[in-house]
Amino acid sequence: MAIYHLSVKIISRGKGQSAIASAAYRSGERLYDKRYDEVKDFSNKRGIAYSEIQLPSEAPLEYLDRETLWNAVEHAEKQSNARLAREVEVALPKELSLNQHKRLLHSYIQENFVSKGMCADWSIHDKNDGNPHAHIMLTVRSIKKNGSWAPKRKSSYRLDDSGNKIPIIDPTTGKQKIASSQYISRAIMKAGTTICLYVPERSTTMNSKKLLVSSLLTLLLVPIASPTVQTIKASTEVATEITAPVKESDYTYLKEQRSIWTKIAKAALRKAIQSRGAIVNAVRASAGNTVAKQVDKYYGAIVNALKPLLKWSEVPADAVKDAVYRELVKNGVSASQASKIAFHVKEALSWFI
Repeated sequence: MAIYHLSVKIISRGKGQSAIASAAYRSGERLYDKRYDEVKDFSNKRGIAYSEIQLPSEAPLEYLDRETLWNAVEHAEKQSNARLAREVEVALPKELSLNQHKRLLHSYIQENFVSKGMCADWSIHDKNDGNPHAHIMLTVRSIKKNGSWAPKRKSSYRLDDSGNKIPIIDPTTGKQKIASSQYISRAIMKAGTTICLYVPERSTTMNSKKLLVSSLLTLLLVPIASPTVQTIKASTEVATEITAPVKESDYTYLKEQRSIWTKIAKAALRKAIQSRGAIVNAVRASAGNTVAKQVDKYYGAIVNALKPLLKWSEVPADAVKDAVYRELVKNGVSASQASKIAFHVKEALSWFI
C-alpha cells in the first residue's frame, strides 16, 4: 500500500555542507570539488537505482555533467554561509516499477521546478528493502535567458490572522494543492494498485469515494484498473482501517471518466502526427539522442501507425506501442529496435499533456 511522504531541506555552507559532496553521495559518483580541491568518491555506495539531470532550456548544455553543474553553483556563491541547493526527498510507491518511478519523477520535476528555471539533479535510491525514494537537488538560483545565474529570490506568503501561511487551494478539487502527491496518485492509478486515502469519518459515503477516486485518474494511454480503495477514518480515537473494494457502479463511473481521457489521448496523438519536432524532442528528453534520431528517421512510419488510432473509440494502454512496432517491422526495422522505438514513442506521448 502506497503511503505519501515528502520533506524539503536546504543544503548550505553554514551547515558545513558542500554541493559537490551532496551530489556525489546522492548519485553514487566520484566528483572533484574545485573549491576545496578534493575528490568526493561515493562510487561504492549501493542502492542507487537511477540518476538524471534536467535543465531548463536556457541552461548551458555542459550542466548536464554533474561535476560541472555543482562546481558552477559553488563558484557562483561567495558567502561562507551561502545556501547552495534545495533538496526534496520524496517516498515512491513500492508497487511501481523503476520505469514508472522515472516517468513519475521526470514529469513532476519538469513541471514544478525546471519550468521555473531551476536545474534539477535527482536520484532514485532503492535497496530492495521496501523503501524506494528519490532525492531531488535543486539549484537555489534559476537560469536567466542568457544562460547566467539569476539573483536569489525571496519568497513571500499570504498569512492569516494568526500569522500562519495560507495554503494554495486547487480550484478543481477544493483541497490544498500538493503537487507531488498528485503525480504519485496518478502513477498509482496507472498501475491499478491500492491507494491509501485519508478521509474524514463523515465523508466516507460512496459519493465521496467516487470523487476521491476520480480525482486520481491519470492522464492518458493507460487502462483504468478496478482498484481497491482503502480509507482510514479520521477521528480522535485510534485510526481504524477499512478495506472497501470499489463496486461495479463505481467502476462504471470510472469508465465514463475514461472517455474524457481518451479525448486527451487523441489530442496527444494529433500533436505527434502534426509535429515531428515535438515527438522527437519528447523522446530525446526521456530516452536520449540515439533513440530520438531513430524516431526522426522512421517518423513517416510512426505517423502511419498512429493515424488509425484516432478513429478508435478508446485508446488502450499498449495500442500505440503495438501499432508503431508492427509498422516499423513492416518497414524493415529489426524486432528489437522496433520494440525499443515503440516503447519510447508511447512514453513520450504522455508528456504532451
